[in-house]
Amino acid sequence: MLKNKTFELDNLDIHYGKGFDKFNSELLQRLNTDTKGMTLFHGLAGTGKCVTGDTKIKIRDKQTGLIEEINIEDLM
Repeated sequence: MLKNKTFELDNLDIHYGKGFDKFNSELLQRLNTDTKGMTLFHGLAGTGKCVTGDTKIKIRDKQTGLIEEINIEDLM
């Protein structure tokens, strides 16, 4: 199981467009402070804006190659 694991996201600019890495760092900093305001996520359908605890994702074990379907809440 993957509970209590830390994940590091790499190459955000490559996957999400130039400047996203900086935007992501600033957003995480704002969300972790007492002053938040409103954050609006927008983008194409299927890009992960609307994810709930029972959203299913597939992960592949890099060592065994086995693919497992889990609830995203299992990562938190």
